[in-house]
Amino acid sequence: MRVTDSFTYQTYAATLSTLESQMETLTNQIASGKKVLAPSDDPATYAQNMQITAELSQNTQYASNLNSLQANGAYYQTSLNSIGNILTEVQQLAVQMSSATMDASSRTAAADQVDGYIQQLVAVGNTKVGDTYIFGGKKANGAAYTLDSTTNSVTFNGTDNVAKVAVNSSTTVDASISGNTVFTGTVNGQNVDIFATLQQFGSDLANNDTAAVQADLTDIGNCADLTSNNLAYVGTYTQNISSLLTTNTTTGTTLTQTSDNLVDVNTAQAYSDYTTLSTAYQAALYTMSKAESLSILNYLPA
Repeated sequence: MRVTDSFTYQTYAATLSTLESQMETLTNQIASGKKVLAPSDDPATYAQNMQITAELSQNTQYASNLNSLQANGAYYQTSLNSIGNILTEVQQLAVQMSSATMDASSRTAAADQVDGYIQQLVAVGNTKVGDTYIFGGKKANGAAYTLDSTTNSVTFNGTDNVAKVAVNSSTTVDASISGNTVFTGTVNGQNVDIFATLQQFGSDLANNDTAAVQADLTDIGNCADLTSNNLAYVGTYTQNISSLLTTNTTTGTTLTQTSDNLVDVNTAQAYSDYTTLSTAYQAALYTMSKAESLSILNYLPA
């Protein structure tokens, strides 16, 4: 070949190589559905998408946290409803036993009932979900309450403070509710201790002290009010978690769409581009073959 023919051949070969590379890229994009598969494809877009992917992963973890909190909220609501139901029965018993017509034997039998109510409340306080005692605060791996069967006294084994859990990049919420928040508190300006109140009520019944039993009615009412307040708190808590879950879902959708817009291939456009490249490739092959045929003629005798 002459120098000019060699140059022409190299030019066609380079063109074919470029077209082949572009077609291969489009083939990979169509197969994977992604237009950016490696940093070399588009360094800036790849780095941006990596950041979005990390944020999406974190958002997924937040969603998992929120779902766990929502499930816990249901357990707390069920437990508090149980406490409320027990206290309603205690109130009814107190009203009945406060009557002057009740005798000592009736009140002794009622005292035994109160012991049973205390045992039921301890069981609620020791509600366990999986390996976690939900009222134990930061000591959730052991029973939150211990009941002395001899004295009927109750001991709290947990902690007042509770763990926090992240629900988005700037917010943490309580992961649980301490038993001390549920069974003790302040209502109507009065300090309330549900276990202590029932223990006192049982003692007053056993002593057949009518006046004391009548006075117990107010304290038992405060216990019921404390439980109502806690139920309201749990209701607000679960509503907040639901709202955070809605926001989390929206954030996840936005991040996913942003990522898709960055790296997802337009399949229809990719097929169209591939067809165009394939046509160009075939044309280049045809032109190159013609050029090679003509170059042979340069060597034939005139």
